[in-house]
Amino acid sequence: MNLEDLLAQEFSTGPKIYQYPDNPEGRPLSYSDYSIEGEALEELKKKILKCEEFKEVDDFEIMKAPNIIDPERNLIIGSMIHPIRFGDVIKNCTHIHSISLSEEVYQPHRMMNQLVEESALTPTLYDELTFKPYKVIIVKYDPDKELDEKALGRDDIRKEIHSRIDQVLDKPLKYTMQGFRYVMIRGLFEIESNYKYRLMEVTV
Repeated sequence: MNLEDLLAQEFSTGPKIYQYPDNPEGRPLSYSDYSIEGEALEELKKKILKCEEFKEVDDFEIMKAPNIIDPERNLIIGSMIHPIRFGDVIKNCTHIHSISLSEEVYQPHRMMNQLVEESALTPTLYDELTFKPYKVIIVKYDPDKELDEKALGRDDIRKEIHSRIDQVLDKPLKYTMQGFRYVMIRGLFEIESNYKYRLMEVTV
């Protein structure tokens, strides 16, 4: 098993509200709703140590906060956050604060692979200058067929496009594109990474 499999299994039904002694609301203390830390991390520790990425780690301590204090040197030591790739090996790991999924990510070049009945609705996007939210409806059609119909005085393609747009607006959840989340780890460790391999991704 690897961390991608473990987190996909753990969050298969969506984010979980763990109970943290230092946080009465039970929400994660990290940046993500999909985060395993504190007592939840302790419960999964044995499974984590069996993951391929932790094959060179015998044990680790769990950090209650993102930073720890070194009393001998009177220093505050901050944890690092690192995305995990296939083939990564974690080494010299002393502390883990959290293992989590990033915020949802969408990549434009993947969008055409997510069409439902030749149509799709993007997630909410934001204008870079005004930060005004917007969505985009994608409808795939054959331009050659459109030209053929025009030559025959027909407009079936136009009617079909209008019909598909109506379907998308009537059932937006069905046509909305799915994003994915990267696997992230936060703690005190070193990592041997092979950048030929892709980052781990989980769709939830």
